[in-house]
Amino acid sequence: MPLNKLRFFQNLLALSAVTLIITVWATVIYMTYRNSLLIKYSVDTQIQKKTTPPKENISVSPTPATSVPGWGTYSDELNIYQINAPSSWERLTHSSNFWGMHLITLKAPDDSVFQASATLAKNQTLTSYLQSIDKRNSTAWEGLPSKNILTSNSVTIGAIPGIERKEEWLAADYTTVVTYFKVSDYVFDFSIQPSNVKYPGSEVYKNYYRILSSFQSINNTETTPTPTLSFTCPPGGWIDCMPGPNKGCSQDVSEKAIEWYEINCPNYQGIAY
Repeated sequence: MPLNKLRFFQNLLALSAVTLIITVWATVIYMTYRNSLLIKYSVDTQIQKKTTPPKENISVSPTPATSVPGWGTYSDELNIYQINAPSSWERLTHSSNFWGMHLITLKAPDDSVFQASATLAKNQTLTSYLQSIDKRNSTAWEGLPSKNILTSNSVTIGAIPGIERKEEWLAADYTTVVTYFKVSDYVFDFSIQPSNVKYPGSEVYKNYYRILSSFQSINNTETTPTPTLSFTCPPGGWIDCMPGPNKGCSQDVSEKAIEWYEINCPNYQGIAY
C-alpha cells in the first residue's frame, strides 16, 4: 500500500507538472498572438492616417465677365441668377417638365456638359436640403440608391459658403463633381453632366471654377409669378427620368410637383433615373 500511494502521488505530481507546462505554453502563445495583432493594428492605423486625404476648403474668387475674352452671360428662364461661360458653347434646351428648376445647360465642343440649376428651398438650410435629397436618392433608382457620395468638402464662392461633393451617379455610371450653395430662398447646384467624356479631363472641368466664380444672384426670392400647373399621379408610382441633358422625364419633377405627388398620390415611389 505505501508503494501504491507513492506511485499515485508521483503520477499526480507528473500530471500537475504537465498541466502547468501546457498552461504556460498556451499563455505564451496567446500573448505573442495578441501582441502581434496590436502591432499590426498600430501599423495599419498609422498607414491610414498617412494615406487618408484631408478635407479641403476650396475658395473661388469672383471673376468679372469682362476679364475673360470670348465669354458671354447666361441666365435662367426667370432671371433668378446668371453665370458667364464661353460663348462658343451650345446652350441646350429642356422640355416643360423641367419648369421651375431654373436650368442653364451648356455643351462644350468636346461634348462635356455643364449644368446649373436653382431649387426653391425657402425653409431649409443647405445642410437640411442635402439631407433631404440624399434621403430621396437612397431609393430613387427603382427602389435602390441612385447616388454614392464619394467626398464632401467646404467651398466658398466669393463670400458664399457651400459644399462641393464628388458623386457617383449609379444609373448613368458616371462620376462627377457637384457644387451646392444657398442664396436667400434658393439652393443652387453646379455640376458636370454625364457624357462620353470623364469629368477630370473635360473642357467643362477646365473652366468649372471660373464659371462658378462668375455666379451672380439676380432675383433670389420667390417674387416672380409662375404659370398655373396641373399634376397627375405617375402610373405605377414612379417618374421615369433619363440622366443627362435633353433626356427628359415622363412627368413634372419640379419641387412643387414632387410635393403634390407626396401629398396626393398614395402609391408615389419617387423618380427612377
